[in-house]
Amino acid sequence: MDVAESVIGQTNKVKDELGEKCQKLFKDFLNEFTEDIESGKGKYAEEALNLVKPERNTLFVSFEDIQKFDQNLSTLLVEEFYRLYPFLCKALASYVKDELLKSRDEANSNMVLSVLKNKNFFVGLYNVPTQMKIRELKASKIGTLRRITGRISTFYFFNQPFILIIFNNISLLY
Repeated sequence: MDVAESVIGQTNKVKDELGEKCQKLFKDFLNEFTEDIESGKGKYAEEALNLVKPERNTLFVSFEDIQKFDQNLSTLLVEEFYRLYPFLCKALASYVKDELLKSRDEANSNMVLSVLKNKNFFVGLYNVPTQMKIRELKASKIGTLRRITGRISTFYFFNQPFILIIFNNISLLY
């Protein structure tokens, strides 16, 4: 009897409740956040529908909009960004599929949905308020959401290639 065979069937998957909560909140944000109340359409709906195109896979979202919508969600993202980022991407994929089903006829949407099953979606955030200098960056900040600023003071060009030529055990280095 192999020990590995008996252990494989016994593993339990643990759900990340905080991640699932964040996923639901972010999907609600995409559905409900709008700057123009009269239109009734979400601010990011049109951009999300453009993610169907093969060359597009990232939706850029203003962090200030997330803060306006839900302060708890923005706090969670700042503190646990590395942990929660995959859940944001899943929420975006779900949102795109839902928007496609709303806006397209069934024959066309089935074709598009089959293509989207293999496509990865990503979320890009801008206007992040937590800014720090590169010299202040410490290991304790790993995994959190930060905007890093700095200045390049020295820049080196290294264009000289090394050429190594070997002729019958004689090496020449130029």
